Amino acid sequence: MQRGLLILFGFISTFLVALDQADQKIDVFGNSFTFDLGFVAALERKAYDIRVNLSARESTHNTVIIVDVDEASLLTEGQWPWRRAKMADLVNKLFDDYGIETLGFDAVFAEQENSFSREQMARALSDDSITLESMEAESGDAKFADALNGRAVVMGIVFEPPSGEDMPASIGALPEPMFSDDPEENEFLLGETGALTAARYTANLKIFQDVAPTAGFFSILLQDPDGIIRRVGLLNKYEGRLYASLSLKLIETYFMDEPQPVFADEAYTTDDYNSFEAIELLAMEKPLPLDENAGVYVPYAKPGEGFEYVSATEILQGTYQGDITGAIAILGTSAAGLVDRRSTPVAPALSGVEVHANVIAGILDGEFRVKPAWAIAANVIGIVLIGVVLSVLFPYLSAFWSAIVFAGSGATSIWINWYMWTEESLILSIAPALFLIFFLYVMTTVVGFFMESAARRVTQKMFGLYVPPEVVAEMNDTEDIFSQKPQKKLMTVLFTDIRNFTTHSESMTPEDLAEWLNDFLTPMTTIIHDHRGAIDKYMGDAIMAFWGAPLEDEDHAEHAIDAAKAMIEYLDTLNAHYRSKGWPEISIGIGLNSGDMSVGNMGSEFRMAYTVVGDAVNLGSRLEGLTKQYGVPIIVSEFTQSMVSNYDFEKLDHVKVKGKTEGVTIYSVGAKHVK
Repeated sequence: MQRGLLILFGFISTFLVALDQADQKIDVFGNSFTFDLGFVAALERKAYDIRVNLSARESTHNTVIIVDVDEASLLTEGQWPWRRAKMADLVNKLFDDYGIETLGFDAVFAEQENSFSREQMARALSDDSITLESMEAESGDAKFADALNGRAVVMGIVFEPPSGEDMPASIGALPEPMFSDDPEENEFLLGETGALTAARYTANLKIFQDVAPTAGFFSILLQDPDGIIRRVGLLNKYEGRLYASLSLKLIETYFMDEPQPVFADEAYTTDDYNSFEAIELLAMEKPLPLDENAGVYVPYAKPGEGFEYVSATEILQGTYQGDITGAIAILGTSAAGLVDRRSTPVAPALSGVEVHANVIAGILDGEFRVKPAWAIAANVIGIVLIGVVLSVLFPYLSAFWSAIVFAGSGATSIWINWYMWTEESLILSIAPALFLIFFLYVMTTVVGFFMESAARRVTQKMFGLYVPPEVVAEMNDTEDIFSQKPQKKLMTVLFTDIRNFTTHSESMTPEDLAEWLNDFLTPMTTIIHDHRGAIDKYMGDAIMAFWGAPLEDEDHAEHAIDAAKAMIEYLDTLNAHYRSKGWPEISIGIGLNSGDMSVGNMGSEFRMAYTVVGDAVNLGSRLEGLTKQYGVPIIVSEFTQSMVSNYDFEKLDHVKVKGKTEGVTIYSVGAKHVK
């Protein structure tokens, strides 16, 4: 019966994951919806990022370079944007002095430069024949346009998606749209592509666009829900025409080639399939594949390794010594203050210009990975096979063999997926299959194990209130269930208290006092736990802890002293934090005693606690009170001192504490040495 239910539940789980991957609308009582396990899609995005990082190119591309407006350029040449005359000088030097082949701008020059130089103004004031028209002919805009004229330059434009609100009018001059001017052919193209539609644009001044061969958009409208750039569009729709990206236009200009659309064979298409699935260039060995949104998956290189960054100021100053002859150059910025940063699978803040450089390199090298239309069917079939087989197998296997099948099926799925990724350049989902394998394994094996271990979990929950997690885990691994009934054991107890607490507390607000205490108690508790101690209780500003229970600890006295020393040493760090807050600094006293104590659950029918009591406990509390009198941070009794051989001790006195009829020798703690 139990196995049958597990198999049935496994089939249901498999069906739900397969339904999620099928991405099909379901009609229920006239309402259609898509079943969506959002967390599975999120896992798949992370799995995709891992594969991208593992396969990212590490070599520097020999054709694509980035002309970088970096921090050094801003420091030397002034704040961005630079004057148009300087931009003209940069363009001239790149082409004339350094011999680049093509230049693209990851920037827009949408506004007219209305200011004139001091030299121009001085000449105008001294010469009445100089007119405004003649000055404009020598303006920075005119110089920049002259530098662009006749050069293989691709200007940048920005498309913006619909926002649902009134948008300002578009700015600047658009380039010629892509592909055919024939209305019927253009309408067919638009109907066969899922390229995203833009609502407005920001483009360059007409004076620049008229002399530049073309322009392409560098805005990235394709973004996943987490904001990470995994794909970029090569085409966007705007007012019934298609426009190309900066990357595609740079390739077109570089090869002086006109891209052509490639359509899928009609026999393999359906009414809801976009048959415009690739772009062909004569210079490329194979067509450039497009996804359902006329985009491509970016073939990222390792950040900082895939492309040469050439500082723009080195070009302007003529100090750059490298060889970039014949290169495709993209002018962009990596300067942090210019905010051109993109979240990508290979870096959380990659320069936007490097995203475009990766796309250009991918087109040149033909290294794009694709997710074909049949990938959905392949994912669903794989999930169904895995789910059915494991749903039947797991309930009949022992824990050992279940673990073997779990590891083997996961490793096989990863190997097949990685083979398709690296050898066939295919993107197939891996996270849904791994999630299903893990879920079925947990459901049939791990959950069963935990149900059989209910008694141990009760013990773990109980003692987790007092002792560190690693001690609880050690307890849970032993064969005996620990009794919580009181018992007598040889143990060590520690008391610590903040000196002058009342004075400090009266000078602080209740809120500050609470935070001040929390900042003391939390790290001190951590130190006690790190040394295998158990917290008995907090008493206002005081801490009571013990060693030797619930687990046996032969070195309980040594571990207690180790903790006490670490607590004193941590005070420097803690007081530095307090000084930064303007709070009183802390000094503490610590008393330690070892002896027979009663330990276990004690209390009343209203409240119980796992604690220690006894004469040895009381002595530990008294010793803490003596630390201030003797001017030392730690006092241990002769009983604790006799149990520890690897510390130096200094005898302080032989005292008779309150409540004791016999005296006890007390010691301060010195340095620790190797046994």
